[in-house]
Amino acid sequence: MPAVTTVQGNYFLANNETLALAANLSNVNVFGYVGGVSELDLQSSDSNITVNANVSRIGFSDALSAYTFQAQGNTVNVYLQSSGSLVANIDVGTNGSLLSFGGTGFGPTATQPLALRVVPASGSALLQITLDGQPLSNAGAISIGSAPTPPTSPTTPPVSPTMALTVAGDTVNLSGTTAASTVALTGADLTAFPSATFGTVAQLVGVGITSVTNSGGNFMLNASGNLNATTFNFGTGVVSGADAASSTGITYLGVTTYVAGNAADNVTGAASGNFAVNLGALTYTGTVAFGASGNDTIKVSGNSNISGATITSGGASVGLVFNAAGTETLNTAQYNLFNATSITGGTFGGNTIAFSNAGTVSDNINVGNYHLSSAGNTISLNNAGDTVTGAATGGDNYKILSTSFTGSLHLGSSGADTVTIDLTANHTISGGSISSGGTSANLVLSGSGTLTVSSAEAATFHASNSAIVASGTDTMNIGDASSIVNLNAHENALNTVGLQAAFSNVNISIGAASVNAGAAGFNQSVTESALTGHDTFNINNGSATITGAVDATHYVTINGFNTSSDQMVLTLSGVNQNGTSQTISDSGNDVITAGNNGLIYLSNLGALLGYVVANANDLSSAETNILAAVDATTASTGVYTFAIDTNNGAALYQTHFTGSTLDGIQLVGVVSGTAVFSMIGHIS
Repeated sequence: MPAVTTVQGNYFLANNETLALAANLSNVNVFGYVGGVSELDLQSSDSNITVNANVSRIGFSDALSAYTFQAQGNTVNVYLQSSGSLVANIDVGTNGSLLSFGGTGFGPTATQPLALRVVPASGSALLQITLDGQPLSNAGAISIGSAPTPPTSPTTPPVSPTMALTVAGDTVNLSGTTAASTVALTGADLTAFPSATFGTVAQLVGVGITSVTNSGGNFMLNASGNLNATTFNFGTGVVSGADAASSTGITYLGVTTYVAGNAADNVTGAASGNFAVNLGALTYTGTVAFGASGNDTIKVSGNSNISGATITSGGASVGLVFNAAGTETLNTAQYNLFNATSITGGTFGGNTIAFSNAGTVSDNINVGNYHLSSAGNTISLNNAGDTVTGAATGGDNYKILSTSFTGSLHLGSSGADTVTIDLTANHTISGGSISSGGTSANLVLSGSGTLTVSSAEAATFHASNSAIVASGTDTMNIGDASSIVNLNAHENALNTVGLQAAFSNVNISIGAASVNAGAAGFNQSVTESALTGHDTFNINNGSATITGAVDATHYVTINGFNTSSDQMVLTLSGVNQNGTSQTISDSGNDVITAGNNGLIYLSNLGALLGYVVANANDLSSAETNILAAVDATTASTGVYTFAIDTNNGAALYQTHFTGSTLDGIQLVGVVSGTAVFSMIGHIS
């Protein structure tokens, strides 16, 4: 015997399923199984019972009481199961239409497709049959005996019955066919709609479900099993597509997460709400259009390409979630949409964003790695530890905003990139790495301040095909001595280059191709910190020809020169000057016997004590003093180098004599030491 229900409400019967109502039960609505056999058994005092389409048997098992119910739809077989007398009040609910009385019960007419067939088990029964509550004149005792015949063809489903879910966590899985598409319910929803009857989309169709709603939240529509593109609208719940599971006409309202199964799926968000679209590992090319408000989400596997998709918002915030760490390829419009809200999931450093097109972007604290497009990107780096790989052909712009950058920039193999830093606040990038496989790294500084770089980074900037641009008063400190520091016209826009580590090797080119030809060298200052020493300075005037000219422009100033450990090597007019030396007195009448290109030390020059040579405007006075110190009538023809000791430092001059005429003089360097300066023992 079937279980007896005591609960009023809607019941959907399966094939060969019998629903038995308890006595005194009212307000029950019963739907039968399409194309099958479904039975409703009534007991005493059941009232207001509506029997809809497809219920093929109605049984009266109690011979003592009367019943009232309505039969709606096609043929309904009323099966009297009692062998004794039974009184039943039956309202056929025809809404005014007439029924004819036949030898086997009521048959349909042209105006009403309803037939009521009464089949007693045995004996006789008395039926009080009414039409819209009014007695029929020919109702009376009927004694007909035969087993009921179930309907052989499907009947019309009820109009828009709703499967109302209330529990969070329910899922409908669309998998091509309706039979393969499953309904996974939990809690009270599973109790109300057991999987034996409601476990597949095919069963929902069979019992006439046209709408599934969920008010509990966390309701997922998973179309990952569909073979063809699916279209879904969060707002209307409408699903469509070529798969049978998508074309049932069933709507799904209250869905919070949609899982795409095809690269061409199209999804529309509701006007407001918090919705998620999970694209998994698809190379997605469809369209996702979110609404005007809410907090929506795109979920990706962490190893996919969605750059071909169109993802837009009418005003809702849209974030990106990595289901796992990996590399996601996006276009810059998508990335900027997500970055304005949030990018989460995965791990910093494990997540990589690869850009498919040109555009301007800013880094995200949860990403860590970026691959720039061959079309060229501008990226602002706020995170200290970002790693960015540029395009092979260059064309990228890196804006380092972190004041203590420890990440890595990997430039390409050709073309030119730009590294931009605002020194309104001092920056240290020496803990990071900027490397190039051949792409030129052009450094552009704005503001006034100090940039600390590694010697390797300084070498990368020096190798650029464009000089350093510095619009303010800027200092570039070299944090280590691992690589040779080269200074020439590339660095001349800087005010000062600072050496932060001992044993630095510095090559300085100070001059132009010819004297007064323009600033083609480094003519600024090099400053040693108090902790450095054992540095070597190689000063070269660029093989300038000084004959017949006076040059007070091309020279370098070295501050903090360590007189006890630093070394200096001069190369003037292409000739190394660290050769033999002579000492002359301050009489101005000593005979100079040094050979051409020898290094001459002027010591104890009373006339020059306290002479400050750092001011290039004093060059004319220096020239006069040099002429006074050198007997021009006996001077050899050629080039001489003078180091003028001032007790405050030393000025290095290159001079050129033609017979008895000093016709060229060039200030090569100004050296300010930490004590009384002496060239002897340091350049020889």
